[in-house]
Amino acid sequence: MNKTIQDNFNNLEQKAERFIRQTAVKYFAVGSSSLPDKGGVIMVSLKKGKKKERYLSVDFTNSLRNELQTKRAAFIASYRGNNIIYTEGKGVRFVDYSESLQYMKDNCLLRFIVEPDVKERLALTAVVSTIIYRSQHKRSYIKRVKTGKTANDLSK
Repeated sequence: MNKTIQDNFNNLEQKAERFIRQTAVKYFAVGSSSLPDKGGVIMVSLKKGKKKERYLSVDFTNSLRNELQTKRAAFIASYRGNNIIYTEGKGVRFVDYSESLQYMKDNCLLRFIVEPDVKERLALTAVVSTIIYRSQHKRSYIKRVKTGKTANDLSK
């Protein structure tokens, strides 16, 4: 591989790891006006205990502020009046809208990074997603790589 390409990828991977490790803020505590109206990458996760997180989404956007407003509006619109199901390690629970909203307010975390270059945003999103996938599916991912099997092959 070309040394310049390898160096660029290594720099991008380091930037992605710093982004993942940056201190998260409570998702609903951040006012959308406090986010810059600039392009970047935004990541949403749920707290699971004191140190663990379950990553929900990683997206690149032309406006961090608008992305946050859109995600909040989508959450409210999609869950209003419905029972939802989520897992807490003890199985499945049915909850109403107000309980799910409170759960999200208490446990949802946000990270964002400003990235003016569109191609860098896309690349950073891809690398962050890959790192997260590997960390959350480490055993099955390593097994698939070693055996050359797909996730469907292993589930049979």
